[in-house]
Amino acid sequence: MVVNILGEEYEIKILDKRDSCMLENNSDGYVNYDDKCIYLWKEDTWIKHTLLHEMVHAYLHEAGIEFGYGIHNEDNVNFIARMIPKISDQFDNVKGDIKWENYYLIFQVKS
Repeated sequence: MVVNILGEEYEIKILDKRDSCMLENNSDGYVNYDDKCIYLWKEDTWIKHTLLHEMVHAYLHEAGIEFGYGIHNEDNVNFIARMIPKISDQFDNVKGDIKWENYYLIFQVKS
């Protein structure tokens, strides 16, 4: 499975057991930026959230926001990952009222 993150293709690999990186960091998933791969442990009960969390890290990395910036801390990334589905749901509710022109949002007035 592959996901496009800001023009870079990241492979998603689901592992049968935690690898050494997961064990060292007590985690169920991580991103390897060198090989453009997101690793997930298949027994993770929160695997969808973990995937979204790791994708946020990858988006931040591809946008040039490195770990020296505070936004990459786990609390911030968890918050962003939890908010994305909520924002997406609300966007879906209003997108029919929005026209995309020249990369700007233009709201149409309903009469």
